[in-house]
Amino acid sequence: MRSTSPREFDLRRLYLHNVALIGSSMHTPAHFARLAADAAAGRVAPRVAARYALRDIHAAQEEFARSAHVGKIVVVPGTSTPS
Repeated sequence: MRSTSPREFDLRRLYLHNVALIGSSMHTPAHFARLAADAAAGRVAPRVAARYALRDIHAAQEEFARSAHVGKIVVVPGTSTPS
């Protein structure tokens, strides 16, 4: 059984260590179990923002650093730009 009592947390630790806190309090454990089952069954696909050939790794890193994308930035082996 999980505790629901309040906890103290110094938010400066997130800021000072450049940490992101991601979570959800809107869904039940059953929702997460369903999502995990869907992912295991291959019914959940990641969103791909861009694909780069390995030779273009620097461009991929630059796009990643801009933080303007939604989804994954994929780098694949080979010299041709993937479609």
